[in-house]
Amino acid sequence: MNTAIIFTWTAKPNFNLTLWWWTNGWGTFHSFQAAPSYNQGYNQGVATITEVRAYMPPVDPALAKPTLAYIISVQNLSGQANQPNSSGFSTIDVYAAWQ
Repeated sequence: MNTAIIFTWTAKPNFNLTLWWWTNGWGTFHSFQAAPSYNQGYNQGVATITEVRAYMPPVDPALAKPTLAYIISVQNLSGQANQPNSSGFSTIDVYAAWQ
């Protein structure tokens, strides 16, 4: 299993992010996770992946190599009802895992 942080961002509570991650790893298992950053910034808060969509733009394989994009929606849940209390901004890491 391979893992990598593909994006780090700082967000105020209730802020959403849409991230496009391009790959040509056809037939490869991909998974995504969001978590408060341990390595930098305001390592507090609550984050979640709310949706992952796969998108392949139309292309003629004779003219260009096909690509695949994962569209990842991330939400900083800090400050919402029923979530652990977190004040101010949070730094969130988005991880990818593939095999």
